[in-house]
Amino acid sequence: MADLIDISTRIIDSGVVDQMVNRVTNELSELGDDLAIIESFSHCVAFDSGDGVVCFDASGVHTGEAVVAALKKWRTDRVANLVYTHGHADHVGGSTYFAADQPTVTGHRNVNTRLDRYDYTFEVGKAKVVRPGDDAVVVSSGLMTMRALLAAEKLSELHGVELSVVDCATLKPFDEDTVVAQLDTNRPAFTAENHTVVGGLFEAVAGALVRRGVARQVRPIALPDEFLDAGALPTLHDKYGLSTDSVIARVLDALR
Repeated sequence: MADLIDISTRIIDSGVVDQMVNRVTNELSELGDDLAIIESFSHCVAFDSGDGVVCFDASGVHTGEAVVAALKKWRTDRVANLVYTHGHADHVGGSTYFAADQPTVTGHRNVNTRLDRYDYTFEVGKAKVVRPGDDAVVVSSGLMTMRALLAAEKLSELHGVELSVVDCATLKPFDEDTVVAQLDTNRPAFTAENHTVVGGLFEAVAGALVRRGVARQVRPIALPDEFLDAGALPTLHDKYGLSTDSVIARVLDALR
């Protein structure tokens, strides 16, 4: 059992990182009375409430079993509550191994939207329509697919606008057939990526359209080709137009 408090204190006080700090050992270490952490991918923090164990994150699909095994050596009580800090697969994928205890699961309402991305089978080189819509279309990648899905939900509920979201999971190889087919319509078209407008999804889409002889305007939602400010991500996403509200505004503006 590692003394993680001692390790953390030493590294923070000295400013010298002399060992791995994000380890995947699947070993449990106690941090205090009734409080422990299992170092894995991702980590799982556990608290014995006296009325069952509360766990924060379930680790990934490949590590969840080992995490639960380490947890049960520490406390045999059932896991009463499982809290998702967010919806990334390495934080929720191990939930199957917690299911036997039938815990109450708690997470932000947007976690459901994030988890919807895992309902389809990932295929290298294949773009997929993850939400259909007749009014506008966005080809997205990475975290911007989640933003696009959230924007589509709000556009539908608040404005009666149906935005189609096409998740482009890989750029190399790039699924020209699906992307061009989805953009070759009369709908206002966008790309959305957490990347500069140069050398990423937007240019891959533009190149595909030119090669196929499809004359369509595509509006990029991306970072500008310039030195960017530093700061908190939500602030920067608002500044550079990558927030959900920014996506909504761009779509509504194009439909006017």
